[in-house]
Amino acid sequence: MSSYKEFRAQTKRRKLKRNLRRFGVVAILAALILGLAYIIVRIIEPKESTPITIPQIPDQITVQQNTQTETTEGWQATAGPIEQTINEWEIINPDYRMISLPENGVVDISYFDDATFVGDSLSQGIEIYSIFPNAKYCTYKGVSPKAMYDGTICSRADGTQEIPLDAIAATVPGKVYICMGTNGLVWMDDEALVAEYGNFIDALGTRVPGALIYVQSIPPVSPIATAARAQMNNERIRNVNNMLAKMAYEKGVYFVDIYESICDENGDLRADIAGSDGIHMRSAEGYAPWKQYLMTHVAHRAGNPYLLGSPYYVAPETVPQEEPVPESDAGQSEAA
Repeated sequence: MSSYKEFRAQTKRRKLKRNLRRFGVVAILAALILGLAYIIVRIIEPKESTPITIPQIPDQITVQQNTQTETTEGWQATAGPIEQTINEWEIINPDYRMISLPENGVVDISYFDDATFVGDSLSQGIEIYSIFPNAKYCTYKGVSPKAMYDGTICSRADGTQEIPLDAIAATVPGKVYICMGTNGLVWMDDEALVAEYGNFIDALGTRVPGALIYVQSIPPVSPIATAARAQMNNERIRNVNNMLAKMAYEKGVYFVDIYESICDENGDLRADIAGSDGIHMRSAEGYAPWKQYLMTHVAHRAGNPYLLGSPYYVAPETVPQEEPVPESDAGQSEAA
């Protein structure tokens, strides 16, 4: 019995020692943790908080935008919104879709009354179908950009022969819409085509100073056209349009991406409007989306004839009319 009591006492002593050791270990760990936390707090504690001054935002913010003005023998042109201007940016990898004019409301068709359409047979279709009936036209089948400025005599659809630059200047245009280059794809390389286009823009500027110049993208073609002429493919056309957009930007004229108005989801000329050659429009209906696109993509000017419902529409001012004098009052005045 005594041995059992001794065994119980030893067991209690061992448990007590184990508990004391455990408590000691826990106490040491707690002390270490507290000490480490104190050190960390001392290290990251800011010396002295510095008040942050928040600049006052002015009620009105004025943005000054540099504009690019190209001068070529008296020719000055600027492009961009609200009296749209071009920034002095250098374009390294051009994408004509990003450089082209954005949608700026819808103008009345009278906007094109002082416009002259210039270019090849695709532009000639605009004239033949009277898409803009009051506009002027200097369009020539198969014409190249070089023939437009080097004094070549070209023939219009009605057989009239003329020198393009002289004919364009004679129309005294307020705007010039250019669309050509499709024919040049067959026998010219891209750089030469764009270079000649640029020479024409320079020559045009000297003859019609002050006119707004719109360079339209080369339109897409259908697979039928590409099958007939491998050089005439839409991948190449889009690449040339990139180059044309860059050229237009650098010369301070507007680039209008009419390509997107008449292409399908694959980037080809829409089958429902394409002619049998895959290049031209089969009828006036093919020019309907082209026309609508031009009417919604013009350089913004306060005086543009925007249609009711457009964001820039301005209601015409009304002049108050004088009320008529009653006859009885008029008679009394005469008697007096």
